[in-house]
Amino acid sequence: MLPVMIYHNPPSIVLAQAEVITLLDLNVPKWKEVVVARKMGRSIGAGDLATINIPVDSKDAGAIQGWRDRIAQARV
Repeated sequence: MLPVMIYHNPPSIVLAQAEVITLLDLNVPKWKEVVVARKMGRSIGAGDLATINIPVDSKDAGAIQGWRDRIAQARV
């Protein structure tokens, strides 16, 4: 089974290497947004950070967009 990690403030290297990145609201169990979903086996990293979850406030559109932008920049 691939590791799943919750990061409150992941560094850029983690954002760059993750296979899957999901934003989730810990206070709203059904709210989540998958930002990155790379096909397994196509990793550019070491493969030890397959999936990460980043907790967000789903009502804060600015913060969510900030994470989208930060993730996109890390993966350039």
